[in-house]
Amino acid sequence: MAFRIDQTLKKYDNIIKTILEEIEEIRNERRGGSTGPTGATGPIGVRGYTGYTGPIGPVGTFGGIVERNIIPLENGLINVGEVSNGFNRLYLSDGIVPTSTDVKLGTEENPLKNLFVSDLISIGNKSITVSEESLILPNNTKVGDVDINSRLTELQNQVSALQTKLDQICQLWNSDLFEANIVDDMIS
Repeated sequence: MAFRIDQTLKKYDNIIKTILEEIEEIRNERRGGSTGPTGATGPIGVRGYTGYTGPIGPVGTFGGIVERNIIPLENGLINVGEVSNGFNRLYLSDGIVPTSTDVKLGTEENPLKNLFVSDLISIGNKSITVSEESLILPNNTKVGDVDINSRLTELQNQVSALQTKLDQICQLWNSDLFEANIVDDMIS
């Protein structure tokens, strides 16, 4: 029986030794033992599904420089806006509108309501300009069937004739003769 007790004590002694060794390893780890080597990188995972498209955000403001055409060309025509969703105001600077003869602003069915121009409107080789509060039309301008220049010349001739008659009346008034006869628009 003493033999058995010795074997059991040896067995427990080995277990206690193993426990003490493990405790010592734990203490060494806590003291900051050396770091082991980095493990190998694992394989790349499978790409997941693309999420749904979110809602359209609010309209922003533009304040930058346009570096490319933003008005699409469709079948050789440039459309700015749509019939049901057109522009409220369109402001243009020098050199903005192309000089092609095919470019139109408005149509017979959908004409422009207002067009505000600050300095000059060119139609063909003629120009309409503004000077203070006056609209300056080119020479030989017609409004409807009336030639503005010939009508202006006619009015100037009538004013000149009236001025001549007024001058004659003033001369008679200032003269010693107080009587004058007017016959067929002539003073005698």
